[in-house]
Amino acid sequence: MPSSLREAIDFLERLSRYDGPWRALRLEGPLLARRVSELRERAEHLHDVLVVAMVGGSGVGKSTFLNALAGDTLAKTSPYRPCTTHPTVYAPPGVRLPFEGWTHTTGSALEHLVIVDTPDSDSIALEHRERAVEVLRQADLVMICGSMEKYLDEATWSLLRPLREERAFVCIETKAGPDESIRAHWLGRLEEQGFQVDRYFRVNALKTYDRKLRSGAPEPEEYDFPALEQYLQEELTAERIERIKRSNVSGLLRKTSGRLAEIAGGAEPVIDSLEARFEAAERELAKTSFAVVEERLFKENHLWSFALGREVGLRAKGIVGTAGRALEAMRTLPARLGSWLPGLRRSDTGKHAAGLMAAEPLFAEDLDAATGEIVSLYQRQRSAITLDLARSGLTEHEVDATTHAFEEALNARVSQVLRGPARDAVVRRARMLTGWPVTLLCDVPLAALILFSAYRMVDAYFFGADLPAQFISLSIMVLLLALAVELAAMGIAARVMAWSARRQALQSLRVAFLSPGLAFQNERAVLDGIRTQIDLIKRIARAVV
Repeated sequence: MPSSLREAIDFLERLSRYDGPWRALRLEGPLLARRVSELRERAEHLHDVLVVAMVGGSGVGKSTFLNALAGDTLAKTSPYRPCTTHPTVYAPPGVRLPFEGWTHTTGSALEHLVIVDTPDSDSIALEHRERAVEVLRQADLVMICGSMEKYLDEATWSLLRPLREERAFVCIETKAGPDESIRAHWLGRLEEQGFQVDRYFRVNALKTYDRKLRSGAPEPEEYDFPALEQYLQEELTAERIERIKRSNVSGLLRKTSGRLAEIAGGAEPVIDSLEARFEAAERELAKTSFAVVEERLFKENHLWSFALGREVGLRAKGIVGTAGRALEAMRTLPARLGSWLPGLRRSDTGKHAAGLMAAEPLFAEDLDAATGEIVSLYQRQRSAITLDLARSGLTEHEVDATTHAFEEALNARVSQVLRGPARDAVVRRARMLTGWPVTLLCDVPLAALILFSAYRMVDAYFFGADLPAQFISLSIMVLLLALAVELAAMGIAARVMAWSARRQALQSLRVAFLSPGLAFQNERAVLDGIRTQIDLIKRIARAVV
């Protein structure tokens, strides 16, 4: 078997075993499995003899035609009623075929062919039609037999329509006469029905049969019978037979992949629509989640100032920095006393600020309390989406998913922002406020004032100069005033930077919530699985072109 053909059949077999949520493909599985079995069987026997089936209505002369080919009485004949109740097989000597219950006749007229005379396709006996179908299932080449009285036979065509593109067809006009008008009309109707006929022969099978019994020479009244014999005996070489068999396999493969492509083509717009529905629902969830989290967790500006103050206090240095650290310790004293001394009211500000920067479990409690409205919206959206999936034929059961998984995803995104961009924004601004350039800028004026006052006092002491009585007090007041001004300026800068850090964290939170994958992961997995099957179908379609 050619590797490309084997690969295509292997892919089809994988699809035939599909038992996922895509209902249309799952229902196609049994038919697909039968076609895969037929494809493997035919692909493995490309070099075997050609099985030719003769098909037609009662009285068209199929049995007479077979007798004429063999030059002997192989099948009973009658112009009025069906005579072939069981398929009659005319095969070369030594050929072994799995045709159980059929009438076998060995002959040597056709070395590479097995010809099977089928029961009449328009017989009222159901078993006759079933046997004809069984023959057609085994056949490689179909000879459609017809006569002037019966060639537009709907019963025959109903058997052959499912085999279009899967079999090679030859037309045999078995009772030909001077009138040749049947050819054009018959071929035209066959073309309208989608049949591609390889050859057309006009023969008078009865005259040929009688002539062969007499051992006479061919007569003009036999019409194309000599050409038909030449076609069967000489033109149908082993190479031509292999091409016919390969063409049949390719036709069946194209038809099978075409049917799958139709199913896939119908599913793709539905999947696109559902994915757009998922995206819209996820955007709505993201916007709601962002609004709730912003209201519950990010609205308190003093938390960000507190968090920034903690970071500044850890890194502060110099005169102003040390003074600022002392003020920060005094400001946070009530919160620390609440945790040290029993009976005092505890302040949650420090706890929340710490949680804000580290997404600690204490802070997660507030986040859990904030997710009630979000989860309620998620559950409504998920119920509607599950119903849409079922209506679209993509799943018959509720997708296995839990609200807990969504809550974890929501909490994880908030925590990632708090541990990452939010904390980085606070730490970066704290480092700016406590860096050496800012420290020197704040400390140099104070240091200069202290040095100037010290110089005046030392100078007065050694040289006996008199200092004003208020000099020391004024110097201390000026120093304290300058320190207060700088601390106030630092406080204002810290608040502005805390506000800026909060804005940056909110932007990061908005981006995190709007990123895909927040919700409906299991539902998306269903669509991704179906996309995988569609891609497989497309690979098969490309392979058989």
